[in-house]
Amino acid sequence: MSKYDRFWQSIIDKIADLIKEAYVSGRSRKIDVSDLQMHGKRDNWYGSIIVSKNGIINGNMAHVRALGKIILKKGILNSYDEAVFRIRVTSNLKLDVNLVIDRKGVCDRKLGEIAATKDLLLAPLKNTFTPSENVYFRIHELLEILPLHKFPIKT
Repeated sequence: MSKYDRFWQSIIDKIADLIKEAYVSGRSRKIDVSDLQMHGKRDNWYGSIIVSKNGIINGNMAHVRALGKIILKKGILNSYDEAVFRIRVTSNLKLDVNLVIDRKGVCDRKLGEIAATKDLLLAPLKNTFTPSENVYFRIHELLEILPLHKFPIKT
């Protein structure tokens, strides 16, 4: 059992609602998960997982992988066909959900391009990503947390 499990289980109904929102509209609202800090110590809380009812496709941090395992154990994704979701905790401790692939196999362009193909995302996930794909995916995750500046910053 992960040290984060108790926290995730306490808000799993809210997270299930976010997953439903993302399934319907492509993305969910954000909820505050700042109480997560009481369950561990990290320099940065940013983390995301890509998950379907078939398993966790990719997840870079223990706190979000723990959430993914709870979602799967509770069967929350079982009623969403072959949908694939990205669940993200931002560095300022907000959680949101995006639909990556819907029941028709349509990709969210930004998130869908991270993974090579729909079949790769939906396959049972035993070492299906090559190291180069993991690196590519991680670069995209890291770029998301960088601030966007439309002009040079004077120092």
